[in-house]
Amino acid sequence: MNLMKIAFFGTPKYSLIILDKLIKSGYKICCCVTKPAAKIGRDQVF
Repeated sequence: MNLMKIAFFGTPKYSLIILDKLIKSGYKICCCVTKPAAKIGRDQVF
């Protein structure tokens, strides 16, 4: 098991894939920062 602690910053589109691989590799993720969902379109829906 790897003892390195990681603060992860990423976009939601790719972060799930990368975080999954890091966790399965034994890294400890101490925090994760992503961009919140943004409203899109004329009706401004999520």
